[in-house]
Amino acid sequence: FTELMVRVLRGALERVSQTSREGPRVLLTTLPGEPHALGLLMAECLMALAGARCVPLGTETPTDDVARAARAHGADVVALSFSSMFGATPAQRELRRLRSALPETTEIWAGGACPGLPGFALPGLRTLPHLGGVAEAVAAWSERRAVSLSA
Repeated sequence: FTELMVRVLRGALERVSQTSREGPRVLLTTLPGEPHALGLLMAECLMALAGARCVPLGTETPTDDVARAARAHGADVVALSFSSMFGATPAQRELRRLRSALPETTEIWAGGACPGLPGFALPGLRTLPHLGGVAEAVAAWSERRAVSLSA
């Protein structure tokens, strides 16, 4: 089932045009110890449909490499997926580490069912416990961007 879903979602992503996107440039990945990719791929599809320019890195990217890739790609957002199997303490530790390695203007969107996400706060961190919040996050970023450009 997972393989079929991956094929369907990747096919859908190929059909979504990337040429007229004005939304955030979003780097998507999971951290080491998080091999689950389906949630990440579903989030990528929803972000692309909402207007984000997505740069997928795959799964289990070391935190330092995520920060380097975010800078190299000029990412506005780093989106991370955490399954319920990912521990709360390691998730919070790596999110703090990533936050300190990224420019303060780069947002972090952490999604999934990891028990360490609800109530966890860092500057520039947005938690997305459900895929239903993805389009809203992209729209909110675009609104903030429009306001900052007009100021």
